[in-house]
Amino acid sequence: MAEHWDLVVVGGGPGGYPGALLAAELGLSVALVEERGVGGECLLYGCVPTKTLLRYAHALLLASRLGAEGWSPHEAWAEAVRVSRRLSQGLKERLKGAGVEVVEARALVRGRGLVEASGRLLSAGSLLLAPGTVPSVPPPLRGLRRVVDNRGLLEEPPEPGSRVLVAGGGAVGVELAAAMAAMGYRVTLLEALPRLLPGLPRGLGSSARRLLTALGVEVHTRCPVAQAEENNGEEIIVEAPCGRFTAGLVVAATGRRPATRDLGVEDTGARLDEKGYILVDEQMRTAPGVFAAGDAAGPPLLAHKAIKQSMVAAWNAVRPGEPRRYKPRAVPTVIHFPGVELAAAGVSAEEARKQGLAVTRIRLGWSPYALLESVDWGYVALIHDPRDGRILGFEAAAPGAAGIAAEAALAIEAGLTVRQLAETVAPHPEPEEALHEAALAAIGEPIHYAAQKPGEKRR
Repeated sequence: MAEHWDLVVVGGGPGGYPGALLAAELGLSVALVEERGVGGECLLYGCVPTKTLLRYAHALLLASRLGAEGWSPHEAWAEAVRVSRRLSQGLKERLKGAGVEVVEARALVRGRGLVEASGRLLSAGSLLLAPGTVPSVPPPLRGLRRVVDNRGLLEEPPEPGSRVLVAGGGAVGVELAAAMAAMGYRVTLLEALPRLLPGLPRGLGSSARRLLTALGVEVHTRCPVAQAEENNGEEIIVEAPCGRFTAGLVVAATGRRPATRDLGVEDTGARLDEKGYILVDEQMRTAPGVFAAGDAAGPPLLAHKAIKQSMVAAWNAVRPGEPRRYKPRAVPTVIHFPGVELAAAGVSAEEARKQGLAVTRIRLGWSPYALLESVDWGYVALIHDPRDGRILGFEAAAPGAAGIAAEAALAIEAGLTVRQLAETVAPHPEPEEALHEAALAAIGEPIHYAAQKPGEKRR
């Protein structure tokens, strides 16, 4: 006999739990089915533990400048797991307190309104699909004991000081390489494409390479893994176009694929693209009574995007007569390094030049906050429409760039102009004043920062 719920959510990550909470708070009966743990990839294996590692790595770098000793990377790995588990447990209690029943089981979708979980059959008035994604390991690295993805890396971290090869120069690979290098590991990073962070603005990819090199990472681009073999179980040997590498561990950070395989999603009438991502409209609907959100609904694979989509989906499931839409102008992306972030939102500088938009770029060499963080380089760029001054895009390589990105995204969504932004009062000396100074430079009134001229060599 099926148990009936107003909303059944498949997946307890950022694409699932926010919608479950919102629906419960709006008075619906809600069940959430999650196999691996509430919080999903971001909280348990990705964003949260990685940022914890990077905070420890930053602390280590600062301590080393003061001559401090006696610190072990083991503490960072253990803290990353502790923080993730504590947040996951807190989120589970929050869901329970809101009246959401969390079913810890693998979900199998049996039709448009039916989900099977550990022998229970859940009947849903509406269904929210948020199964997320899983790591995708290239064929040469599959089945080898000394190859791990980001999940396996947390479960069994490498010995301090050992040699680690990171395959993949996207966000995951770059952040993990930075954290491990700062913690004393000897790190090599291989990226198959011509530059790091290929999905982000070119300036951020160049900045990422500069930061990794400064941390001691050996970086190779245009260099995919061609072959790998384990040597007596003690090390792994990797063959690539750029050379032959030996390491104690290989971290596969070569992309992700949607976790829709063998889930039964198609039985709901949901539409999938050729890669297995769920196709949705602006209301996050994929079929009548069926919604999808988060990574499984397609790139960009970002937790904050998933949270917003989840809430839009849940609202439309609860209040179909008052539809909300997911149609942002700017979704910030942030890549973390010890003490520095790379960030972007909206139109990139490359796109801006093709469209005839204005790009104002300021150098951070004299930024008080940057110097406080021992960073004597970096930049902030604003993209605006020269006809009406509206801000359309943002890039930064700077300490505190994540917070600046939030302000920039707000300015883009609100349709603010560079003059309106320039007229605000920014706190000093804080990271956010760099955005204000970029706006001043855009209207021809720079004070503390020099605007970089087109074609000028970057510093």
